[in-house]
Amino acid sequence: MNRAASPRIAALVGAVTLVVAACSSGGDLSDAVEGTATQYLDPVYRMATEALSALPKAVSDACEIRDQGSLEQARRQWAQTQDAWKTTQAGWFGPTTMDRYDSSIGYEPTNAEGIEQTLASDAVIDASYVREALPTTQQGLGAVEYILFSGAMLDDRRCEYATAVADTVREDATALGVAWFDSWEGGTAYLDRFRGVAEPAMDSDDAIGDQVGGIVEVLKLLTLQQLGRELGITAPAPVPGAFPEGAAEYGLGSLQAQLEGIASAYGSDPDGSISASVRARSEDVDSAIVADLAAARALVDNLIGEQGAHSMATAVAQDRGTLEDLYGLLATLRRTFETDVVSLLDIALGFSDTDGDTG
Repeated sequence: MNRAASPRIAALVGAVTLVVAACSSGGDLSDAVEGTATQYLDPVYRMATEALSALPKAVSDACEIRDQGSLEQARRQWAQTQDAWKTTQAGWFGPTTMDRYDSSIGYEPTNAEGIEQTLASDAVIDASYVREALPTTQQGLGAVEYILFSGAMLDDRRCEYATAVADTVREDATALGVAWFDSWEGGTAYLDRFRGVAEPAMDSDDAIGDQVGGIVEVLKLLTLQQLGRELGITAPAPVPGAFPEGAAEYGLGSLQAQLEGIASAYGSDPDGSISASVRARSEDVDSAIVADLAAARALVDNLIGEQGAHSMATAVAQDRGTLEDLYGLLATLRRTFETDVVSLLDIALGFSDTDGDTG
């Protein structure tokens, strides 16, 4: 996409004030590693594991009290948890993907028909049954979303299902937190390995390659598979539902969190961030990334608006032009990270398994 071709984008970019401090560190990747770890990976994974661990109580309260207020509180907790989890997506590598937490916690799209079949069965649904008998398409945040948002109130069977799934989410969140912050596979914390301060220590080039690879994977997913197919840009014709959106109709909220994660992972600290390392080598490339990210986030914020309209399906029907502009920005960002950033930093993109289970 020609960055100057769209008046809508030009206006947004022009409205964004960019304040980028000069980089005095020389763009050392060891500084970028430490900045990425302390300013992105550590805080977002701690926030996500805390939110995931808090979800079962909200579900339990809604099932115990059985009134509209407790149900709405559980729905709000789900949205907050979804936000926190999606913010980590640019950091889906290491134990998150190697141990398949990306799938068990948040596989998309959810199989609503399969959930209904399970609800209609005679099975006793507990955490063990969820893990042993149900595919990932009927687990995780998507399954909790379906139960909480697909009906006016909760009955005993739906509570049994939602409680069991929320318990597995909490178990996974606890194990994921241990892997990142305490010990992974019986050894040192993965975050310390990423930072290069514990054995087996990662080389700084490999660590930043994994982080930039994580950013690229999110942008590829959004442009090539989801938004691009939804709009008919990367498919012969529009594919309704290609951008996954469950019963909560929270697609734009999830996208907002994904972009927040990308911006945080890229960073801005002049003393240590991927942005600082890129800027030390090319101010133009760094400025373009910062501007495109800001413009993309502004477009999503505008689509959501003051009324909090988070439905992607509604946005597709009512404001396709804005979504096409958004697609263009995200596609440009993807190419910039895949080519310019990789070349400037002299790194290889880390492998990120985002396929998940199809069960």
